Amino acid sequence: MRRALLIALIVATITTALYWPARENEIVKWDDDLYLAHAARQQRLSAAAVRWAFTTLSPFYYHPLTWLSHAADVSLYGYVDARGHHLTNIILHALNTGLLAVVL
Repeated sequence: MRRALLIALIVATITTALYWPARENEIVKWDDDLYLAHAARQQRLSAAAVRWAFTTLSPFYYHPLTWLSHAADVSLYGYVDARGHHLTNIILHALNTGLLAVVL
């Protein structure tokens, strides 16, 4: 188990290092503006935002965890600070790769 945790830590660290430059990126016009526009509509993380996240199919798919992540980002960083939103994604990617390493 210790070996698996060490491998997970190494993989998560490499993932963080690879994605770290993304913090300086701006909002892109592929889908960031669409999702962040919806996140801005729901604003900060609240009971209403949680209810909305679990009951909407907007804009295309049912993905409440994505909406909750965006609402948390808006609560933490505001709507216009892309660096904070990218930092959250870097953290989530690192945690997921570490978790995958443990599972495998």
